[in-house]
Amino acid sequence: MLIGGYFNRVPVVIYYALATEKTKILPGLFNEVGELTQVRTYEDGTIDVLISALNIKGQKTIWVKNYDPDGELLSNQALEPEDNKNLIFARSIKLITNCN
Repeated sequence: MLIGGYFNRVPVVIYYALATEKTKILPGLFNEVGELTQVRTYEDGTIDVLISALNIKGQKTIWVKNYDPDGELLSNQALEPEDNKNLIFARSIKLITNCN
C-alpha cells in the first residue's frame, strides 16, 4: 500500500507492506521541497514517483525516482530542461525492451 502526501511542503510517500505489516517512508523523497506529480505502480511490483521541483539552476524540472517491490530506491534521475525552459508536468510509463 502507498500513501502520498506532504510534510512541511516536502513530498512524502509511505510504503506499507501488507505481508510483513511494516511501514517505511520511501527513501530519497524527504530532501527537497517540490510537488508530488505521480505515484505509479507496475505489475512487476516496481514503483515510480515523479517530483516537480526547482533544480540548482532555478529551472523547474522533474525527478523520476524508481523503487523495487520492497520500497528500496533503484534510481533517481533528473530530467534536464534546455536553457531558459522549464518542465512542468510528466507521467511515467514502463517500456518493455526485448534483449536478445
